[in-house]
Amino acid sequence: MLSKEDIDIKHKNYDELERFTYKVLEKMKMDNIPTTPEYYKIYFQKTLLEENCDFRKYIYQINIKEEKEENEKILAYEEKIDSLSDLNKKILKNIQSTYKKNSYLVKFIKETQKQSKSLSSQTSIDMFFKKLTATIYNIHKLLKKDMLVIKELYTKNTALLKELEADKIYDTNFQVFTKKYFLSKLKKEIEASQKFNFSSYLMLIRLNKSTIKKLKDPLNIEKANKFFSKVLINKFRKDDVIGYLDTGIFGVIFSNLNPKEVGKVAVKFSDILNHSSMYINDEYIELQSVIAIVELKDHCYSQNLNNALSLLDEAFEKNVAYLIK
Repeated sequence: MLSKEDIDIKHKNYDELERFTYKVLEKMKMDNIPTTPEYYKIYFQKTLLEENCDFRKYIYQINIKEEKEENEKILAYEEKIDSLSDLNKKILKNIQSTYKKNSYLVKFIKETQKQSKSLSSQTSIDMFFKKLTATIYNIHKLLKKDMLVIKELYTKNTALLKELEADKIYDTNFQVFTKKYFLSKLKKEIEASQKFNFSSYLMLIRLNKSTIKKLKDPLNIEKANKFFSKVLINKFRKDDVIGYLDTGIFGVIFSNLNPKEVGKVAVKFSDILNHSSMYINDEYIELQSVIAIVELKDHCYSQNLNNALSLLDEAFEKNVAYLIK
């Protein structure tokens, strides 16, 4: 548990950061610069030079931590890509070697067929077959060795591909973040909101009972979920984190909102999602959703997620447009 001194320092740091944020925005406004993320980043660094040493050190510590985590992820990913590239080169090299041995075997058999026609004595026939058997056996032994190496390399290749798949941050099917990456962002959001003393929220969305019943086919349900994902991408702020949590549930992390703003978000997206329809099997089907929003109060990200899932289940069973807790 944080001491009173730690809490006071935490609040002071947050107040200083908030003051600095407004200062950056004011400078951009005075210079008539649009407040895009890229321009803001430039003015942030520019304005930071004017601040005292303690505040700069505080900001640099935050940046260093974030950059270190990001660099470690990139390094681990690139190491796996390099390993995958190396494995593929070895597989191709062994396949080439196997192909050459196999070609030699075919050529050898054709040549021995011609030679066999000229054999006249039993002794020459015995010697011929002895040589033929030995050569075929040796080539088979070498081919078997190559195949075992290829099999081993292929197994490693497959395992590495699975690791890369598991580390993906983007769900290409729904064009939002993967569950694993989304949960890592949720964890960071909880840490940031507690460190800087602001409120963040988790919103979960899914189709309601009646819509699922109308859609029937799992393929139609997936089409509806893809439609939802497009709406979420187009309508949310660029800095809101959107992810797919499996079983038809989408999640959105709202950073630094107040309860009034959260209520407006719930009404807005409930209205948008519940006034949309899709043309499926020669008919228009109206899509209805249920929404659950919880404030990120618990220190454990999994507990926050469980709270949101429980609230979503409640909204689903009661068939209400949204619930906020």
